Amino acid sequence: MQRYGAVGHVCLAILFVELLLIRWISTEMSIFAYLQNSVLIACFLGLGMGLIESRPQDRLTRLLPPLACLTTILFIPQIRTFAREASSVLGSFHDFTIWNSREAERWEVVGALLMTMLVLGCCWAIMVQFGAELSRLLGRCENRLTAYSFDMLGSLSGVWLFTLMAYFSLPPQMWFVVLCVLLFSFPAFRTRQGCLGCLLLLTLACWNAAASYKVRTTWTPYQKLQFRPLKGDEWEVFVNNTGFQQIQNDAQESALPREQRPVHQYNLPGRMAGSPVRSLVVGAGTGNDVAGLLRNSEASIEAVDIDPVLLEFGRLLHPEKPYSNPRVHITVNDARATFQSLEPGSLDLIVFGLLDSHTTPNLSNARLDNFVYTEESLRTAARLLRPSGVLVLLFQAQRDYIGSRLNNTLETVFGVRPLVFRVPPSEWGWGGLALVTGSPETIQASLRRDPMLDRFIQDNLCQPADPNVRSTSDSWPYLYIEKPSIPSLFWILGLIFLVLWVISSRLRYGKILGPNWSNPQELFMTLLGISFSLVQVFSICKASILFGSTWLVNSVVISGILVMILAANILLPRVTISRFWITLALSLGCIGLAFLPLSKLLLLPFLPRFLLAATLSGLPMLLSGLLFGHAFAKTQQPGRDLGANLFGAMLGGALQLVTFKWGIPSLMVLAGVIYASTLLISLPSNRSVSEELSSS
Repeated sequence: MQRYGAVGHVCLAILFVELLLIRWISTEMSIFAYLQNSVLIACFLGLGMGLIESRPQDRLTRLLPPLACLTTILFIPQIRTFAREASSVLGSFHDFTIWNSREAERWEVVGALLMTMLVLGCCWAIMVQFGAELSRLLGRCENRLTAYSFDMLGSLSGVWLFTLMAYFSLPPQMWFVVLCVLLFSFPAFRTRQGCLGCLLLLTLACWNAAASYKVRTTWTPYQKLQFRPLKGDEWEVFVNNTGFQQIQNDAQESALPREQRPVHQYNLPGRMAGSPVRSLVVGAGTGNDVAGLLRNSEASIEAVDIDPVLLEFGRLLHPEKPYSNPRVHITVNDARATFQSLEPGSLDLIVFGLLDSHTTPNLSNARLDNFVYTEESLRTAARLLRPSGVLVLLFQAQRDYIGSRLNNTLETVFGVRPLVFRVPPSEWGWGGLALVTGSPETIQASLRRDPMLDRFIQDNLCQPADPNVRSTSDSWPYLYIEKPSIPSLFWILGLIFLVLWVISSRLRYGKILGPNWSNPQELFMTLLGISFSLVQVFSICKASILFGSTWLVNSVVISGILVMILAANILLPRVTISRFWITLALSLGCIGLAFLPLSKLLLLPFLPRFLLAATLSGLPMLLSGLLFGHAFAKTQQPGRDLGANLFGAMLGGALQLVTFKWGIPSLMVLAGVIYASTLLISLPSNRSVSEELSSS
């Protein structure tokens, strides 16, 4: 049993380190928040190679140099500043929007790509040692299925260990303390080399904390927040090291008659909606939008934001104290989940604050805010409005096609062309694109009563939107992509991974290392890994629609997947259905789920919706777990087979890019086809799974 416990131990460390790298790197180098799953793919590459062929000289302590290199890049301020420039430089590819991008010289682009490869290479070098250690441990376990169950239990523990640290908003310094404790739990690190390496990591972490002590910094469950004082009692807010907004003090405007107050983005919604009685602000943040509504209306306000820490800082720091006003009710939730919880026809005004979450990492290739601006989401929001209601959407649209896409989606939902104009940056805010729709009568009446507002809008009207720009939907939610195609930056990322694979293989093994796909067992495991990765991303995307794009939803989805695998391992010896029928049911089920309108489940109460969604998403994972467990239980090369499966998961991560062209349902169609293709490899048998296990 001690050998199986050792498998769970190393898998706990693997999942903790994976999540640490994904969040930490994607936050400090925002290019990895755009190249979503790139860090995870690098981890899979390292783990897969280490599992397929571990070397006698491999030791866990060999992960210390690449980890120290990574901490040097991301913890030392001067080097980190250079690394962060990679995001701005790579934003010069115009078919994919990156925040604060700029035109760059060719040598700058090459430098940014080399920095990207260096960081991914460090992730590979860290995880390859974990893979080699896991391969050795699996080879010592007689019962492969039991070892794999301990693998899943350890992985589940690693997920929730990091999730709890995120829940309590612990900073990277504490992540590294826990990481060093985990490393010290391995005998290899209880040496002079291990102690010195961990001491170096903690020193770099403390150096980073000391270098940024003048800035008020908090790592929330979703993002890194920094508050820097400005003039008077105003603050500048940075999200993941990127300027987000200022906490404004516009209280002096309250003393002016409404018609004399300056027009800016925070005063605008309250003046467009006549005399609203009940309002909703999604993306309320630190409270500027709410304060503007309080100054310009008598409405009760529902203020919603996904990040509780951002709301709390708004309560503490905002000079106008909008969240202390009795007319304001605060809700911590995803915008889309909030739309489902409110009664239709109950609102006079809906305000979309600056919800764009460019630099916030997510576990799928859809950004955190993508599903908020789809046709289905906006249609749900529209149903909340009374016939005289108004919707005001504010957005920092860096590219014309983004503004056209928002315009076209709103026009489809409301059946009328929105009023679209620019709000110039000023001392009252950073401005942006404003789209106003809803009741034309209410909007026109507001403009007639407010000549200053009418002149402001007429002076800043935008050109008509391009009708050829595709609207967003739950199937294709990609607001920041010019057209349905794979952006050029992702093709370059694929080339980076190809070069990384070749170089790392040559340097470490002297040959190109990967699964032996002429071996039916390894090919079978690779195909299972590809399909499993596609189904996992589909499940995360659909859970984001049904329950909101929150950190807890992602953790629950991943945990549910691991639990389904454990359930499959328990059921495996008792299953009396042949592999052929399991594979056929799995393939047809995946294709059926691709075309099942899961968004219809939003009409159900929470508990039935949760149970039905969990059942529909969990069954493919359970059936896939049965197929994998059956093949893994009989293997004579557990390391190679698990490594081939991780190579498949890496390829599945790359194949997720098909959604940019054909939409999210294409994931399940592709997964169903690949599952079906395994019937050509794993020879059909009339015997049940349990009979085959008994005979092996």
